Amino acid sequence: MRPIAKVTQLLVKSHYKKNENSISLSENNLQDIIEASFDWLINDVKVATKAYSIRTLYVLGNHYDWIHPELKVIIDKDFGDHSAAYKAVAKEVLKKIK
Repeated sequence: MRPIAKVTQLLVKSHYKKNENSISLSENNLQDIIEASFDWLINDVKVATKAYSIRTLYVLGNHYDWIHPELKVIIDKDFGDHSAAYKAVAKEVLKKIK
């Protein structure tokens, strides 16, 4: 799962870069990525996968208004139950959201 989450993050970043070497994703691709990322966040997967999902959803949330509030709720709810690595990524993204 971890490599898939990393590749997904890189694809989303490239999609929104908009230069000649960027990758263009369809609306269906973006919806699938959003769904998969939220699934990874709420299900029992390893921390690295969740960290990549948080960062991916943050980037997508800059273009979809509803993602940041949902992401914030999930991070706040799960914050105390995870490792230091998860907490570091969560703090970084929460600062950017606020």
